[in-house]
Amino acid sequence: MSDFLSVRDLVREYPQGETPLPVLRGINLDVREGEFLVIVGSSGAGKSTLLHIMGLLDTPTSGAVLFGDRNLTTLSEREQSRLRNTLFGFVFQFFHLLPDFTALENVLVPAMVGVGPLAWARRRKDAAERARSLLSQVGLSARLTHRPGQLSGGERQRVAICRALINTPRVLFLDEPTGNLDSRTGQEIQELIEGLNRRDRQTIVMVTHSDTAVKRASRVVRIHDGQILKA
Repeated sequence: MSDFLSVRDLVREYPQGETPLPVLRGINLDVREGEFLVIVGSSGAGKSTLLHIMGLLDTPTSGAVLFGDRNLTTLSEREQSRLRNTLFGFVFQFFHLLPDFTALENVLVPAMVGVGPLAWARRRKDAAERARSLLSQVGLSARLTHRPGQLSGGERQRVAICRALINTPRVLFLDEPTGNLDSRTGQEIQELIEGLNRRDRQTIVMVTHSDTAVKRASRVVRIHDGQILKA
């Protein structure tokens, strides 16, 4: 059993008339700290569902998500929400940036979640400094005050990655992060993600169809019809 992040006997079914639709069929998987794990499989195989359950964005029908010696699936919704914001970072195919916020403000959003006005007043300076540093590291130091509509697709995804990193997550989850980008920009984002893992030892779990990501991953897991074929 992993002493980091793992799932045990994970089942996810969705209502479909009288017979539930099975999406995950008893998944067991360990994520090793510091690895770059890529999950691949055909559309509908259960990749994104597994990713979302591991990151506490979805709830399994049965089974457990474990972090260390804690069963995260038994925690209250409030505690899961807190851990989701502190333990995990998320990047999606579509950037989900707030259109009226600047790049800097978008990155700061997770740092503000669950923090009262007084606590935020004390933390704001340090958080803003970290946000500027992250944006600078991805080449956006000149775009801090630009809103999403003023940024290219690649720039918006870089902002989304910085937002996912602002709370120094233990695991960074990425769901098709290059799927909405042209090939050149996708390659740049892929290199950025790989750098986070190699340089910073950031643990990464990514769902992708990218052959480049598969080649660069430290481990690849293939899902077919809700079951792992290779781990």
